[in-house]
Amino acid sequence: MSESVEFTVVRHGETEGNLACLFQGHSDSPLSRRGLQQAMAVAERLRDEKFAAAYSSDLGRARDTARLIAAYHQDLEVHVDPALREWHVGELESRPQRELLREKQEMMLAFRYELETVCAPGGESRQDFQTRVESFMALLVHRHPGQRVLLVTHTGVLQRLLRMVVGPTGRGNMLSHPDNASINILKYHYPAGEWQLVSWNCQEHLRRIGKHDTLLLD
Repeated sequence: MSESVEFTVVRHGETEGNLACLFQGHSDSPLSRRGLQQAMAVAERLRDEKFAAAYSSDLGRARDTARLIAAYHQDLEVHVDPALREWHVGELESRPQRELLREKQEMMLAFRYELETVCAPGGESRQDFQTRVESFMALLVHRHPGQRVLLVTHTGVLQRLLRMVVGPTGRGNMLSHPDNASINILKYHYPAGEWQLVSWNCQEHLRRIGKHDTLLLD
C-alpha cells in the first residue's frame, strides 16, 4: 500500500456567536459554556491518538479548542495559521443570520448551496476561499508525508475540504454542515495523488452534551 498522510480535522466548540446565530466569518467570539464542554470532550476522545503535528486557525474559538486537545499530547505544538480561518464575509460579519436572510436572501442562500458566484461585499469569493484552503493542504501534504496531522478549524473550511475530496454538492442540495467539535478524517495517498474521505461529522463523544444548530458559517 502506498504511503499516505492522514488529517484529523476538528471543528471548534460552540461559541457565544453561534448561540446568537451571528454570521461570524473572521470576527471572533469566545467559546460558550457548552462549547468549552464540547472542546474538552473532543480532547478526551483524541487523547490516545498520535499526531506528528497540529495546526489551528488563528481565530480564538479554534485556538482554544486546539489548546485543549494538545494538552493531552506531550510536546505537540499547535501552529496557528490564518489559512485555516473561516470564510471572510466582509460587511456581513457579526450580523444576525436571520436578519441577513431577510435583507440579502439571494446572497445568503448562495452560502447555503454550492453557487460559484457568491462574494460578500469586502470579503473573499468562494473560489478565492477554495484556493486558500487547497493551497494550504497542498503545503501540508508536502510537509508531512507518512504522518498524522491534527487540524482545528471552521465550518466553511470543512465544506471546502469536502469539495476538494469528493467534489461539489449537487445542484439544489444543501451543503453539509459539520457540528461543533465534530471529528472528520481525510487521507492523501502518495504517489497517486489521491484524496480519500475516511469519516465525516463524527460526534459520538458529544452525545451527552448537546448542540446548537446554527444556520450558515461560524
